[in-house]
Formats: sequence, structure tokens, C-alpha cells
Amino acid sequence: MAYRFFLCCNVLLCTVVFSVTMYSQNSMGGGLRSGMMGFGASMALPSGITSSVIYNGGGGAGPNALGQLGFAYTGGANFAYVLNNSMEIQAGLGYGSASFSVSAGTAPESQSTVSFMAGVRHLFNAQAETTPYVGANLSFTALPTIKQSSTSEISGSLLTFVACIGAQGYIAKNVSCYAQMGLGYNSGSVKSKANNAEFTAGVSTLSLGGSCFGMCVYW
Repeated sequence: MAYRFFLCCNVLLCTVVFSVTMYSQNSMGGGLRSGMMGFGASMALPSGITSSVIYNGGGGAGPNALGQLGFAYTGGANFAYVLNNSMEIQAGLGYGSASFSVSAGTAPESQSTVSFMAGVRHLFNAQAETTPYVGANLSFTALPTIKQSSTSEISGSLLTFVACIGAQGYIAKNVSCYAQMGLGYNSGSVKSKANNAEFTAGVSTLSLGGSCFGMCVYW
């Protein structure tokens, strides 16, 4: 079931890339120029990779709490600055949100995270209506403290590195859509407390095949 879901998400991504490419052949788009700025927004598909991470439900405090880290529905917004005809730098925020039950029979708890991100993209043909690109970004996320009972809680922080490949096409003058797939790596630490005992452990997770789509307006 999970495999089918993952496959459907990536088929959808390929469809978006193809549609953007075909539509933009007759669009009003134009190439990027040095000194241009942009504002963009993006959303991850299920199982997608973005710059935000959250806790997944279950596992309890203590050493098993490490199993609660994972990706979920996340979104982001960023500003971009075009350095030259093929390179742009980005800075922005990532946001993640989820609800889960910390124990059986209890009401769902909600949580959200905000991540700070900086990145770069290289567009292979920024003057064309459509172009493939590669990119990378680094983000920092302070994980919220979650109290699972009167005697247990979890907190921590993560650095996330994301490398991606995608395609961008213009749907109007200076308005572009893009879709991408990526590889994400998390590194950080998680501290959990349970029954007056503290556990601190390193986190190192790798996620492959995530996907997201977005839009950017340049001026």
C-alpha cells in the first residue's frame, strides 16, 4: 500500500513537470537576469522532502523516542536573488504541522515546527521558457517540547540538508512553476525525559525520493 502511494505521488510529479513544459512553450515567460528578485511558495507531496521535520506519533519517551522523527506535510516560503543568468540564492522559512495521540484514549495533540533555510539553485538554461535545475539547501529546526505525560517529554534540534533536481517553466511573464525530487539528510540531537531519567542521542536519518511543487514570482 505504501509503495503504491509513493508511486502515485511520483507519477503526479512527472505529470506536473510534463504539463509545465508543454504549457510554457506558448506562455509569456522570460529568462532570469542578474539582479532580479523573487518570492516563492512550495508544498511537499505526501512522503515529500522539504526543509521541515516533525515528530510522528507513538513510541513514548526514552530511547524509543528517536523513532518518532519523520517528514510529513510541510510547506515553505522563500525570497530569491538572481546572482547571474544561471544561479540564484534563496532564504526562507519551512513550516510543518501534524496531529497525533501520545497515548491510547487521549485527545490528539497538535504540533508545528518552523525551520530557517538558506539555499542555492543552478538553472541550466535560465533564459529559456523551461529549464532543468539542481539545487541544495541547509535548514535548522528547533523541535518543540512535547509532554507525553506528567513525567515524560521530548525536545531537540535538527540540521537538514536537501539536494534536489527539478524542472521550472513559465506560465506568465516572470511567473514560474516548478516541480522537483530530492534527497534529504537530517543530523541533530534529541533529548527525552522519562521517570526522572534523561536520554540524549544523536539523530541521523536519510530520505530518498521525496517530491514537492511550487511557484515563484520574479521582478
